[in-house]
Amino acid sequence: MRCWPGAVWTPEFSVRHAVAGTAAERDAMRCSKYVQSDCSGIWSEIKRLLADGREVLFTGTPCQVAALYAFLGNRPENLTTVDFICHGTPSPKIFQDYLKELATKHGSEIVQVRSRDPRAGYIPMKIGVDFTDGTVYSEDCDHDPYFKLFLSGIMNRRSCGECPYTRVRRGSDLTIADNWRFPSFVPEWDDNTGVSTLLVNTKHGAELLQAAKEILEVRPCTLKDVDQHYLHQPGGEHPDRTLFYRCWRKHGFSHAAADFLRPRPLHRKLRSRLLKILRKLHLAG
Repeated sequence: MRCWPGAVWTPEFSVRHAVAGTAAERDAMRCSKYVQSDCSGIWSEIKRLLADGREVLFTGTPCQVAALYAFLGNRPENLTTVDFICHGTPSPKIFQDYLKELATKHGSEIVQVRSRDPRAGYIPMKIGVDFTDGTVYSEDCDHDPYFKLFLSGIMNRRSCGECPYTRVRRGSDLTIADNWRFPSFVPEWDDNTGVSTLLVNTKHGAELLQAAKEILEVRPCTLKDVDQHYLHQPGGEHPDRTLFYRCWRKHGFSHAAADFLRPRPLHRKLRSRLLKILRKLHLAG
């Protein structure tokens, strides 16, 4: 029997890893979630399922895949792993503040969140939030403050800035990602519904792709056709990360977003540089 551990929204719209045993539970794991997931208890649950002979397909960030293999101490034959080209994981607390402020502004409770709202098409990327009164918030990545901050990398965990898993050689069986270059080699697919990249990393991954080819539209391509920055190196820590977090803790999300989405003033550049030097001295000591 198969099961699928992956990331799901909780009723409070945080993200956690859970095990799906049905197709409906598996489908709830679809769509991007631009926030760090809670993996509490999931490694032990996967180990138990594997020991019971279950076929397990785990989906997560590259570091979560590495953590799973480290926890298990081996690569069981009945385990398949899928990661994605990761931009970094923002703080769940910041995301919760963002949602609370949206709910207050709309005067209604949130019933659904879509980090990448497909209802308006693939481009421009939009975040969508549905409210109990029937209203919908839908804003693209150039105007929604959370989306803009996410793309800047300023909310990411500090470890994301020096991530060792941003490389072509992956630990997972398969890697998935958006493909932004496909119109140049398959223009007939350009219908604004999106095209995915699939990197095959292991023999097991190649066997899975071969078995699924009858239900997929697949076009072989070169690495150049799918290349992204985060396949080679991390983005580095945002120079204003420390200052942003201080501002958010003191004043809340909207204030911090408004302040740090403006062009960087000279005094902030100097403060960020000084804090970076002080942090290096602290670590060296």
